[in-house]
Amino acid sequence: MSESRFVDVCKARPESLIDFLSAHKRYVATVRETHIPPPPVFDHVELLSIHTAEVMAPQTKTAQESGGTETAGTRVVHRRLGARKDRTGCITCKIRRVKCGEEKPACKRCTSTGRTCDGYAPATTMTPAPRQHVPPVHPLQRTPEPLLCARPRHLVAGGAPVANQQEHAAFQFFTHTGVSSLASCTDIDFWTRLVPQLSHADAAIYHASVAVGALLKGAHDAVAGQTQAMAFRAQLTAFAIERQNRAIQSTVRGLVAHRRRPADADVMTLVLLFCIEALQGREHQALTLCQRGILALATAHMMHAMPAGLVALLDRIQLQCRMFNAGSAVNESPRLKQAMARLLASPPRAPFASLDAARDEQAVLIAAVQHMVAARWGGLSDGAATDAGKNGVQSSALDAALLGWRARFDRYLASPHASARTPEPGAERVASLLRLRYLIARIWMADGPGRSEMAYDDHVEVFAGIAAEAESCLGVGGQADPAEQTLPMHAKPTPFTFEMGLIPPLYWALLRCRHPLLRRRLLVLLRQAPAQEGLWSRDIMVQVAEKVMAYEEASLGLGPDVRDEARDARDVLLQRRPPEEARIKVVRIGLRTTLANGRQGDAVECFGMPYGREGGLHVVLAFSVFCDPDQ
Repeated sequence: MSESRFVDVCKARPESLIDFLSAHKRYVATVRETHIPPPPVFDHVELLSIHTAEVMAPQTKTAQESGGTETAGTRVVHRRLGARKDRTGCITCKIRRVKCGEEKPACKRCTSTGRTCDGYAPATTMTPAPRQHVPPVHPLQRTPEPLLCARPRHLVAGGAPVANQQEHAAFQFFTHTGVSSLASCTDIDFWTRLVPQLSHADAAIYHASVAVGALLKGAHDAVAGQTQAMAFRAQLTAFAIERQNRAIQSTVRGLVAHRRRPADADVMTLVLLFCIEALQGREHQALTLCQRGILALATAHMMHAMPAGLVALLDRIQLQCRMFNAGSAVNESPRLKQAMARLLASPPRAPFASLDAARDEQAVLIAAVQHMVAARWGGLSDGAATDAGKNGVQSSALDAALLGWRARFDRYLASPHASARTPEPGAERVASLLRLRYLIARIWMADGPGRSEMAYDDHVEVFAGIAAEAESCLGVGGQADPAEQTLPMHAKPTPFTFEMGLIPPLYWALLRCRHPLLRRRLLVLLRQAPAQEGLWSRDIMVQVAEKVMAYEEASLGLGPDVRDEARDARDVLLQRRPPEEARIKVVRIGLRTTLANGRQGDAVECFGMPYGREGGLHVVLAFSVFCDPDQ
């Protein structure tokens, strides 16, 4: 074999070199002198570029030879010659697939070639399909808005799938309408941003949000006057309980697996579970959940390391539970006690930076008022009462702190910084609500077993101010006649809010104000408050207030229509006040239960001093109030 033949064989099949060397020893030296370059190695990108250049090179050359203006690397696209397809030509031209001139009655293309024009097909018109009757759909199974139809199959990071349309509708209602109802005018960022965000990332929060959304949908329909069948209510409650159980199971699984959750997720889960219990009227369960949940949070997280907004939110939950049930075991947190001692020892003098700061400090002062009044009535143990004195919860210091709060709050509202800012939605309502609570706290702090009920008659102007601030919160005009006070047309009834708002202060003012017309004005405002604020039910409070009013005014001859009496007679009646022996001093409302007649309601006991202050407190009135007074 010649040397050139040897090289050609090696280039064609390099693996044959070994066999060739073993058979032809004398060519080894020649082989070693011959340089055989290794085959080139290309990656995927280089091979693709080489292939593209080889394919495009002939086309580019053809374009340049034909005198075209295409640049290098651009393919020449040849378009098919022909006319645009026409659907209105004659039948003959359509069969021949030629362009028709569309002359009437026979086209020129057919007649010019000696063909017979078969004419034109009749024009077709699109007739709409007849509308079919669609049966009414349940509110929670209604088709969502088009924007929300394209939804993910899994809404949370844990992989919890969207089970059915009912679940999606409940979650949609929660994120679209429920959060604004829960937030009212406070904690707007918490409800409208943080809760929806974490509900897409945490399975427990998602299931709890679905349960709250379903219950809120039923509450909204009830407030709007839409009747609901008993079967639907039972189905809605069962669905909410099932979602609540899923939220609890998800939380328990995380605890068993020792998964550490952020503090805001734990607080949010507690708040949503609290709302579920409150919406179902399960007051005892809500109080127990609040007590144990806050204790668990204090154990799992360092309270001082939590965001200040979350800690203030927990403090307001505790305050709500203690004000709702004086015998509740929910105690103040150590942080709240320290805040009370700090405010009373050295009240701050700087104006507030925001409405939220004013609200949080006022909540601490109201907690101090509640702490002091409960100690006077024996709601606290002797040791706790002694500690209250050590912590400085005294009437003089508390009164000075309240006065200082009002002065700083007025300076904030009048400051250029506050007036220059864009007013937030509901800012005026929040300001009126804070002023209303301040007026209540100033009167409430003097309450106790040793105070005469006649002393409240000296605060008629304060009660009038409370009514005016409540009218500002509700957006109603200050009509002189209580019967003329109605909500504006644009105002929608609110079925449930998480925070305490108008119900507790208006109810307390109704029990202490004995001016007939002013008392009825407060009652009308209470009827226009939200249906439920936390654990406080508007209908329950209205029924209790009406019973107390009827008992105290029975000896005066006053009725519900006192404003319709003759002017002279009415003026005489309005000057009269019930005596001390006919006034109710303490009203104790039991927790929600099933009464003897099978209806859900509360047992109420009213205590007075019919035998004078020396005779002590006695039950003078006992009755039951129901959650559904119209049934």
